[in-house]
Amino acid sequence: MPCVLDLKDALISHSDYAQIASSFFELMEHLSAQPERTAMGEPISDDDLQHIFTVLVEGAFPEHKDFEMSLFEIKTDGLVHGTGTVGGMCIIILFFRDIDTGMVIAITNPRTSMMAYVRFRLSRLSTGAYEILSSGDPAMN
Repeated sequence: MPCVLDLKDALISHSDYAQIASSFFELMEHLSAQPERTAMGEPISDDDLQHIFTVLVEGAFPEHKDFEMSLFEIKTDGLVHGTGTVGGMCIIILFFRDIDTGMVIAITNPRTSMMAYVRFRLSRLSTGAYEILSSGDPAMN
């Protein structure tokens, strides 16, 4: 049975980004079958995170601009996740506040299920804003 801790561990330690994405999708499917857990996810408006996620997505896919997204948070788990679109691609974001680590998952070709992934780490500044510590070029599968 998938759990949030397994996803967090995979995000930190796995080098197979497709496996991390698969763990996220399995977790979301599992949680969606539990109304009490689904109800814990709340829409959030976090300008700092929205800005950082926009910079990450538009940096990974510089030929596309105007990234728009919706964010949700399961506060008990510190998991922020969301979806959006850019350049016709579906973008999924996952981020854990307590480890300042996340992943951008882009479905680059829905007909073939081709995906691109960018894992990233953030740092919280004394001002409360975030800065990107590391991110890479999109890894494809």
